[in-house]
Amino acid sequence: MPRPRLPDNRRRSQRIPVRLSQADLDWIDEKRSPEQSISDYIRSRALSTNRLKPMVPEINLTVLDLIREHGHRINSLTHAAHQGQPVIISEADLKELARLLRFVIHRLA
Repeated sequence: MPRPRLPDNRRRSQRIPVRLSQADLDWIDEKRSPEQSISDYIRSRALSTNRLKPMVPEINLTVLDLIREHGHRINSLTHAAHQGQPVIISEADLKELARLLRFVIHRLA
């Protein structure tokens, strides 16, 4: 009995012709496991979720860290308030958060 046919969206029917140098092919042979074909290795590398992350400007990372830090504080305060504990948010905290939000909005505009 033959193997069941895959649905069209899962069947590998598309081809991508590619040319490699002998050095490229040697490098692939070194990296792939012995039981893995060259096609399987290239396909697994191309479709892996472990892709290179895009370069993110340092200022964006700094802003994200600040937002994350304030977000954790707000979540902690909210959690405490829901448990009936007294929560005090200083005017300085609110001003700092407002300043940070203005900065982020300005950078995104």
